[in-house]
Amino acid sequence: MPRIFNRIIVAALVAVLAPAAVSAQSGGMDPSQQLPPEAQELIAELQQLQAQIQPIQQQALADPEIQSAQEKLGADVQDAMAEQDPEVPAHIERLESLIASAQAAQAAQDQARMAELVTEAQQIEQRLQEAQAQALELPEIAPRVEAFQKQLKDKMVEMDPESEALLKRFTELNERLAVLMGG
Repeated sequence: MPRIFNRIIVAALVAVLAPAAVSAQSGGMDPSQQLPPEAQELIAELQQLQAQIQPIQQQALADPEIQSAQEKLGADVQDAMAEQDPEVPAHIERLESLIASAQAAQAAQDQARMAELVTEAQQIEQRLQEAQAQALELPEIAPRVEAFQKQLKDKMVEMDPESEALLKRFTELNERLAVLMGG
C-alpha cells in the first residue's frame, strides 16, 4: 500500500483513540475570533491528553499484529474507495509524485512552485478524504474499522493500563468541546 495512503488511513482509523479534533477545532479559526474561556480550557486539556496518548498509540501501532490488521484493513478500505471513486488510485499516485516534486522545489527554494504543489495536494487530499469517508461508512467496512479501533485500544491498555482512563477523559472532553463549538 502506498505510504501516503497509509498515513491517510491511519488518521481515519485511529481518530477515535487520539483524534486530531483538537487541532481541527482550534487550528482553523481566525486568530481574531476568540473562543470562550471554557472552550480554551478544554482544548488545552485535550492537547495535554493527546500528548500523553500519542506515544502509547504509536507504540501499539508498532506491534506486528496491529500492523498486520492495519495493513489488511487499509488495503480493503483503499479497494472500497476505488469502488466509490475509480480515480482514487490515480489520485494517490499523483499525491506521491507531488511529494517528490515538493521536495525538489523546497531544495531549490522555489516558493512559487511549492505553493502550486501544496494547493494541488490539498485538493487531491480533499477528494481522497471524501472517498474514504464514504468507504468507512460501508456496511462491509464500518464494523471492521470499529473492530480495529477496539483492537488498538485494547493493545494500548495492555501496554499502559492508564491509557484507558486517558482515552475515556479525552472522549468526554472532546464531546463537551463539540457541544460548545456547536457540533
